[in-house]
Amino acid sequence: DWSGEAEPGMVFAIELVTWMEVKKLHKTNDLVSLKLVEAGDGYERANDGASVVAHMTISTSPGGEVLEDSVAKGEPMTFVMDDDTVIPAVEQAVKEMQAGAVAELEVPPEWGYTHPLAEARGVDPAKAVGAHLLARVHLVSFEKAKEEYDLEPEERATLQLRKKEQGNKLFQQGRFLLAQAKYEKSVGLVQDADFVDEAQRESVDKVRMQCHVNQATCFLKMGDYDKVVDHAMKALTVDGDNIKALLRRGQGNARLGNLDEAKEDLMKVLKIDARNHDARQELIAMRDKVAAHKKKEKAMFSKMFADNKTPLT
Repeated sequence: DWSGEAEPGMVFAIELVTWMEVKKLHKTNDLVSLKLVEAGDGYERANDGASVVAHMTISTSPGGEVLEDSVAKGEPMTFVMDDDTVIPAVEQAVKEMQAGAVAELEVPPEWGYTHPLAEARGVDPAKAVGAHLLARVHLVSFEKAKEEYDLEPEERATLQLRKKEQGNKLFQQGRFLLAQAKYEKSVGLVQDADFVDEAQRESVDKVRMQCHVNQATCFLKMGDYDKVVDHAMKALTVDGDNIKALLRRGQGNARLGNLDEAKEDLMKVLKIDARNHDARQELIAMRDKVAAHKKKEKAMFSKMFADNKTPLT
């Protein structure tokens, strides 16, 4: 053993005893940190719909009050991936783990508990909702679900609707990033070529259109206005007169400063539905913005000429 100050010419031999992988989970917008405590076996990972068996200990941070602890209960938890029955940070972590792996997570509130989820898991919402969390997850085992490409068209159509409904629940909870991911999943599940029956195609097209409108709404809430316009346009390729899609495209363009395009969509909304409150409010806001801009511009030019005392020749 040695302690003290290093001197010129000293040579040290350093042995790496152990190391742990620490990374940010990309699909959480790098908000959740994962530290791999023990590596798992093999290369297989749980997919959406997989049946998972895992031990979990979840506590508040700071404070360390335990909210869930399957280890203390002596029985692992079971859940289905992408069913929203555990905190979303755990689902995202499991997707990065092999069977047998152990990981520790740092979880911000937006990837932790909502009030309904806390109640469903028997956790006190007053302690869990809005709390920063620490989670330790031991992925005991999992059984993979059928891959999407192995599903029959009818199965994919059923799953398409289910993902949309899951997105709706998450949207109602204010989890817009997670909600739009469900809508994105729903959109990609079914292709028109999967069905020869016209009625079935119309049904899946309708769900796809609704998901695009809902995605536009999510991105409007998150302030990503280019994506608002993009998803609204995709919805309008299915139904060019869809009021919600026209409204969202108008709102997105208004916030991007594309006022002529926005006005055209919003006026079309009012032509279809003269009482549409949101379209009227958006047009009023646009009018006020233009008026304020003109007033500011006028004041700027007035000051410019007032400051210039040199006579014109």
